[in-house]
Amino acid sequence: TKTGMIACVLQNVAQAAATTLKDFSTADIIRLLLAVAKAKGKPMPAEDKATLFSEAAGMLGPMLHSLSTAEIIKVCLAVGNSSGTRDLLESAAAEAERRLPDMPAPQ
Repeated sequence: TKTGMIACVLQNVAQAAATTLKDFSTADIIRLLLAVAKAKGKPMPAEDKATLFSEAAGMLGPMLHSLSTAEIIKVCLAVGNSSGTRDLLESAAAEAERRLPDMPAPQ
């Protein structure tokens, strides 16, 4: 999503994905959220983005404890500036905070 070329299809992908998200792997959901959140070019309509993120929040929220630390951080990065994801962001941040003692120190 570093190019605006992807933006023209991202809305359609997000709409389709929102209805079939239960068929995606957790890793693919997180990748899609990151792609939508970091997309360049024409902005996606807020309603479509909110629908996707809401569906993802419903799926990811209950399984945060089973995600890897890297996945938790990716969830935080993806939902950090998206509307309608406050509960997921707070839950992911709390899970990341719980894991802080186990995270390796930066080099």
